[in-house]
Amino acid sequence: METPVNQKIGMRIRNIRKTQGLTQEQLAESVSLSPSYISRVETGNSTPSLECLCKIASALDVGLQAILYDLLLTDTTGGTAQEIAVTVSCLPPRVQKLALEYIKSLASCLAEP
Repeated sequence: METPVNQKIGMRIRNIRKTQGLTQEQLAESVSLSPSYISRVETGNSTPSLECLCKIASALDVGLQAILYDLLLTDTTGGTAQEIAVTVSCLPPRVQKLALEYIKSLASCLAEP
């Protein structure tokens, strides 16, 4: 059985928040929402509005695509490319650039005979 969309969104928000070392309380304060609402979103018990998702993404310093990415694309490579993209999209923009450079360098090394 496939995970419901609201649970996928919640898991993504939780993963990004934890990666950035933020508590639910800190995130809630930065977007003027209650910690209990953030908890309900992260567990998939509440479905946030688009406006709320935009505020959360902004507070986490990620684009909205970092939260919705895996819901919008179909990956025919077994999920690897999608997993890489989602993982990198959860990072702050300055770290995304560094990760991209590492991936390009690795790809270049692996492509050489």
